[in-house]
Amino acid sequence: MNEYTILAKRTGITLSKHTQNLINNFYDIQSKLKESLRLPTELAILLHDIGKALPSFQIKKLKNRNYQPVDILIDIPHSILSVFLIDKSELKKILKTNSLKRRIFTVNSFSCCFSSLER
Repeated sequence: MNEYTILAKRTGITLSKHTQNLINNFYDIQSKLKESLRLPTELAILLHDIGKALPSFQIKKLKNRNYQPVDILIDIPHSILSVFLIDKSELKKILKTNSLKRRIFTVNSFSCCFSSLER
């Protein structure tokens, strides 16, 4: 591990390796998803932990002491960046559907983005 290593977990797995593992798992099961959900799911996997690259998250939360960021003064909850990717009108449509399973999946998916805001 060097000063440019960005971790995904305290176990030492890098963000790159963690994301690649998730993408590989997704490719194994993508045929079971509706076609219309494949691209959004893949994008969610690729972007879900992007906020972990923030210096404050690397150093404070993951104890990545070797990480040498440019600026460690900004402290933003790592999941907040995902909020900017939410299409409000699409979310409203999904929440109005009759499919309980789809609504639960959507709410659970988005709830992790907002949980850090409740601190």
